[in-house]
Amino acid sequence: MVHLLERKHNDRFAVYMDKYLPKWHFYKDELNRSMLRHEIWDY
Repeated sequence: MVHLLERKHNDRFAVYMDKYLPKWHFYKDELNRSMLRHEIWDY
């Protein structure tokens, strides 16, 4: 919901993220490392 306070991913956005979700860098890194898609679709 930080985008309601700041639309762009700028320094102000990062300050809000640090305030409301202090571990956001950890979550971002986890998501970037995880496999988020499924390549085999033969059900």
